[in-house]
Amino acid sequence: MFPKIKFEYSMPLDSLFSQFLDKEHPEAKQALEVKEYIDKLQESWDKISDKVFREIEKTSGIKWKKEEFVCYVVKDSLFSISKPLILKMSNNLENARLVIVHELVHRNLNSEKHNDYLRLLQAKLKDRLQITKRHVIVNLVLLRVVPKLFGKTCFKRMLKKDCKLRDYAEAWKLAFEINELDGENIWKKIEEYAVELF
Repeated sequence: MFPKIKFEYSMPLDSLFSQFLDKEHPEAKQALEVKEYIDKLQESWDKISDKVFREIEKTSGIKWKKEEFVCYVVKDSLFSISKPLILKMSNNLENARLVIVHELVHRNLNSEKHNDYLRLLQAKLKDRLQITKRHVIVNLVLLRVVPKLFGKTCFKRMLKKDCKLRDYAEAWKLAFEINELDGENIWKKIEEYAVELF
């Protein structure tokens, strides 16, 4: 049995994010808009939920520890967040689902195993920014999960969008390099990469 996601609306949280961006927040109207969006998103997500959780777990080798995630949806934000799970509304549900997958990979990788390998990468990539180093392992998982579940075209769109940001583009470049190395799983590939850098 895999975890479930329950999408919820929190007016205080939505107001906070809107105010942070100096956006007007017509509470009743915006609340209705977000709640309608949540209904569509929940229906869309539930169709793929088990496949996503299964594929992330299979790729990372790390079991899910939670039975349910609550994901708060807000209208205005600079970005989405993995903990607590907060999703910025997107123009289309495909983009929203991809962002959720990205944030779930962060949540799945929140383990000692991940932290050990992250330290290994950080030691070898001292000159890189922290955001780049943190996303290399996330991207190694996404590199396998997204094309398998959503197709290559969708993966290319996600990659193009991510690579507009320099630090994310660098993390993707490193993930592709590591993925080309020998190793039956992402962890063996990271070990190989760390050895090659000496």
